[in-house]
Amino acid sequence: MNELLGNDVEWVRRRAAEIVAGRDGGAAADPRTVMVDDSGWDFRIFRVGCWCLRVARRPEAAARMAREAAALAVVRTAVHVPVPTPYELAPGITVGPWLEGRPLRAEDVPAVADELARALHALHVVPPHVVGIEAGEGTQGASWQRALEILDTARRHGLRSPDVAVLAAGAADPVLWHYQPCLTHADLTPNHILVSEGGTSVAGLLDWSDLRMDDPAVDLAGVGCDMGEEPGDLLIAAYVRQGPQGAVGEGTLRRRVRLREAWGRLVEELHEAGFLSGP
Repeated sequence: MNELLGNDVEWVRRRAAEIVAGRDGGAAADPRTVMVDDSGWDFRIFRVGCWCLRVARRPEAAARMAREAAALAVVRTAVHVPVPTPYELAPGITVGPWLEGRPLRAEDVPAVADELARALHALHVVPPHVVGIEAGEGTQGASWQRALEILDTARRHGLRSPDVAVLAAGAADPVLWHYQPCLTHADLTPNHILVSEGGTSVAGLLDWSDLRMDDPAVDLAGVGCDMGEEPGDLLIAAYVRQGPQGAVGEGTLRRRVRLREAWGRLVEELHEAGFLSGP
């Protein structure tokens, strides 16, 4: 797993090209054409021609990777939008076709909100045992406890952002912790939502390694967290239109999403300040 995690980028590119060539049965690509994405917390990503090579940075990420590959076989048929099709080369290393598309932008949301909401609604009604996820994960109590831990960390380090107040108010409101846990992507940021070049359709949903039972609001919060309330509200409204899973009341769901947005921004702020380690 660690063989591709060195700091010699040229060697890493060459080794990635060789590994994919071994899988593909062809000649190794020119290492200079291999693109490396080092921005992920858990994985290093390589684009080698039409292939995506993914390498876990730590053992726990490798374990989630194996679960992800198995779960995607079910998720793929449920959500009806493209998702990765990884093949495990070795523990912590997968390869699969590169999904074409670009990351979601705020101006794309009006066009793709309904399609994205349909995919999320379909995911949220998948029985967790079908993908090997324990139903007890992501319970209301566990999520509330984690929120309190994040809030305590922020206060101890003197953070004063508005998100501290939003998380504090949310943690004290029991209504926001009354939800039915469901299967969630749990890391659906705009960078993990691919759209067509014209921004008119969803081209893929990436990085399913955090798949877990949780509040469906988790999957609706990534857009608003990064892009602001207006794009976030478009996705919430589209989700509610999908039917029973969203029929908790748009106002209550929006409040839960706002709570999760603030939580996400606060975690990022704590990471950037060096006050929090881990994902």
